[in-house]
Formats: sequence, C-alpha cells, structure tokens
Amino acid sequence: MAYGKGIAKGMGLTLRQMFKPVATINYPEERREVPVYARTNLLWFEERCTGCSTCAQACPDGCILVATSQDAEGRRNIDRYEIDF
Repeated sequence: MAYGKGIAKGMGLTLRQMFKPVATINYPEERREVPVYARTNLLWFEERCTGCSTCAQACPDGCILVATSQDAEGRRNIDRYEIDF
C-alpha cells in the first residue's frame, strides 16, 4: 500500500508534463535563432578603437592581435587588427 501513493504522484507529474510545450529541438533539422548581440559575434568599430589592446588582453584564447604605432602628437595609430579563429 505504501507504493500506491508514490506511483500516483509520479503518474500525475508525468501527465502534467505531457501537455507542456516541448523544450528540445531536432538539432540538425531545426536551429534556434541566435540573437544579434549574442556574445558569439565579435564586433570591431575602427572609428571607436583607441588601440589600447584591452580587447587582446581580455581575450581568453589570445586570438586578437592589435599592432599600433604612435604619431608625432603621441596618439596611437592602429596598424593592424586581427581576429584569428
């Protein structure tokens, strides 16, 4: 008799879950949309870049390279900016 209450509780949970929307997708056939500003997209705006190399220092894989030089006024010029995947 002790098992009957547990089985009924489990079956009730199963029946409730059957009528909820599906949480999984069939991956190769169906793909979820990636948001525009997801962290997977690397964006670089040349007009906003100061050449400080903070992005290269923060990159855990070390795939960003920033090469700069200084002009006569002491400002940094960006000679090369590479993202190597």
